[in-house]
Amino acid sequence: MAKVKVLIIEDERIISESIALMLVDLGYEVVGQKKTEKEAMNAIANMEFDLALVDINLEGGEEGIKIGAELKRYIKPFIYLTSYSDEQTLEKVKPTMPGSFIVKPFTKRDIYSNIEIVLARERNKSDKVKKHKIKLHDGYKTLIIFAEDILWIRSDGVYLEVQTVEKKILERTSFLEFIPSLPEEFICRVHRSWAVNLNFVQEISSKSVVINNQKIPISDSYRKAVHENLANINLID
Repeated sequence: MAKVKVLIIEDERIISESIALMLVDLGYEVVGQKKTEKEAMNAIANMEFDLALVDINLEGGEEGIKIGAELKRYIKPFIYLTSYSDEQTLEKVKPTMPGSFIVKPFTKRDIYSNIEIVLARERNKSDKVKKHKIKLHDGYKTLIIFAEDILWIRSDGVYLEVQTVEKKILERTSFLEFIPSLPEEFICRVHRSWAVNLNFVQEISSKSVVINNQKIPISDSYRKAVHENLANINLID
């Protein structure tokens, strides 16, 4: 079984090294140790990891909360580390929806139990959510994927470009043939050449949506339906 990959975001070197040693001893893989907001944001955008441990009071401020918000945007589970457990701090971090909250000083057992609880919750969430299996063809290979993992679909002549959370797949078919096989509650046509997974929308305007930093156009004929569908799943008012 592959090791769980953990990203550490902590500006105190001694604490960061101590956490890394604990994680390795517990059987996890440490994929990075970042000490600034800039380093952390770059790692979130470019590194592969399963979970992050984030110090709230980074660089003498509360940059860890900004990092938590970015992890939430990327749908990455994370745990806050902090020396403070007062009500004011808890209220500040709630909107970022951390998987857990560990108060310093902590033990190896604290790290292990919190990580395992968060990962178990994520696995359970994944098992419940991923219900729609779809068959695709990538060259000579037949792939079975979950519709929930699709970010967007773009029509390119006789091919559909299907972008998932892991890879891009070219399927030789048309929108008219492919779209009916997808769950309409979250896969939505936004343009003659585009359909998107509404659960991954990061930004929306009257003319476009943004998913994973990809700007996707919304045409006039689909605008009303897009906004109604987003409202139905409580992503906009």
